[in-house]
Amino acid sequence: MQRIGQKKGTRVIDYFYELWTYKESYLKAMGLGISISLNTISIGDEKINSTFKWYHFDEKYKLCVCAIDKHIDFPKDITIISIAELIKIIKEK
Repeated sequence: MQRIGQKKGTRVIDYFYELWTYKESYLKAMGLGISISLNTISIGDEKINSTFKWYHFDEKYKLCVCAIDKHIDFPKDITIISIAELIKIIKEK
């Protein structure tokens, strides 16, 4: 990945959120939350032996999921539901 300083205009902000989302998904998959600095993670680092999947559902939002298992098959698409729908699903279980 390129450095953020190589981006121009609004692409800088967009790229910043891509990096943030990528790193955040990795830390959460490792069970660390954001307990360590995102600066300690380098994109393209060979030590990051994980699988990532980007979902594009709205130009204003970034969604990256990470799995430690390199052989996982993420769903092709995601479904967006309301909080009310989520609560209903949880109550039915």
